[in-house]
Amino acid sequence: MLQIVVGRCRRFFVVLVKHGSALLLVISVGLNLALSQELRAARRQPEGGAAAGAILPPISGLTPNGVPLTIRPLADLPTVFYYFSAACGWCDRNWANVEALVKQTSGRYRVVGVAATEDVPAAIRDREISLTILTAVGADTLAAYGFRGTPQTVVIGQDGRVLKSWRGAYQGDQAESIADFFGITMPGLLPKRALQ
Repeated sequence: MLQIVVGRCRRFFVVLVKHGSALLLVISVGLNLALSQELRAARRQPEGGAAAGAILPPISGLTPNGVPLTIRPLADLPTVFYYFSAACGWCDRNWANVEALVKQTSGRYRVVGVAATEDVPAAIRDREISLTILTAVGADTLAAYGFRGTPQTVVIGQDGRVLKSWRGAYQGDQAESIADFFGITMPGLLPKRALQ
């Protein structure tokens, strides 16, 4: 009886080895197809993370000097949140455009920088622009705003609803879209590592 069981087990493993690799190949191809469909769907999603019309919560964090601060989207002016990271090369190259946005929308929009980490480079912190910077923002709030990667821009109306959002540096068609939305002109991207 034991020989019959061992024989059947041996045959099962032989079949598994012969056909198992084919089964693994079919599973692998299926997973790859599913992943590629998800990637294509992600590319078709809105330009930014927060959906237009969504109502977003206040953002609480710390200024670079460690002072607690809460920015409420319900305000006298629409608010632009610019999400950036000290380690992001595209964020470095985008600062001239952000400065242009701040200066050219003064009195029409409030612009707030939201740092992905507490490390805000001196080159950004010491710029002579009217940009409030928040650090140490909670993960739940970042998720509500759709902040997943840097740089990212979200515009909130005076009623607290998302008006528009963009992911990435201000270049190409996106730069045109941003310039048209705000009615501004932008200088373009700085050379790589311009802020070091």
